[in-house]
Amino acid sequence: MPNHRIIPIVSHAFLREHSREFLHIADLPSCEAAEFRIARAQAVAVLRIGHAMADFAQGWLLCRWDRNFYFLGSRILIRFELDDLLAAEAPSSADLVEGLRDFDLWQSAWVSLNEGAPERAGKTEDARSSPDEAAQTICRFCSETAPSGEQKHAFFLGWAARHARVAGYEWGAFTLDGIGLAGWMPPKMLLRRRSLASTGNAPVPQDCRSVVVGYQRVRLITSAGGRKLLTSARPGDPVPRPQDILRYPVDSARSIKRWIVLNQATVR
Repeated sequence: MPNHRIIPIVSHAFLREHSREFLHIADLPSCEAAEFRIARAQAVAVLRIGHAMADFAQGWLLCRWDRNFYFLGSRILIRFELDDLLAAEAPSSADLVEGLRDFDLWQSAWVSLNEGAPERAGKTEDARSSPDEAAQTICRFCSETAPSGEQKHAFFLGWAARHARVAGYEWGAFTLDGIGLAGWMPPKMLLRRRSLASTGNAPVPQDCRSVVVGYQRVRLITSAGGRKLLTSARPGDPVPRPQDILRYPVDSARSIKRWIVLNQATVR
């Protein structure tokens, strides 16, 4: 995180005066925040959430991020500056939080329609929306528009597609008064487009990302640590025995993703 974009807040009067412009997106241990040090993994997570929130604010409320990160104790904030002449009537961080609440409902329904899977780890089966309820939620957002005038469903789908990653991740958004929510960005695989009429066990429509463009002979092995790996296999190589120790370049191994199901009887 560039040092010139990290700004400590020392004036609480300034913060109270501009409280509508700030969004609380993350927390750090107070001992780290006091010295303005942040681990690389934490910095990556904060940058990811900051850019996602900035993109959401611009599309939802037409507000722009000032590109800085502000520290207040252990809290990390970002700021959406408002025009002084229209600040009283302009959208605030509370309006942004309300939009994110709608997104949280939308992504739960969309994931249920696409995969029939819980939208985040630890959520129980009873807490999921039924396919009918999920379809009704999506239809409602198709008929509603954001403050910017864009259809909510189209905006949510586009925003999620831009900021989703291979693995899902947590994000948070709170006003300075502590009003907000901790949300979840689902992984890309759970955002595949499906017709709103497709529910239950209906097949997922053809997706260009799942088109087979080539084949490669590989071996399924289990590392000493228990990880399942796929390694390149060349024609003529002897078939390894379970007790054999395999040596191979690290970059030739690919960890098996959780959504790939292999029938070992078909592995040659």
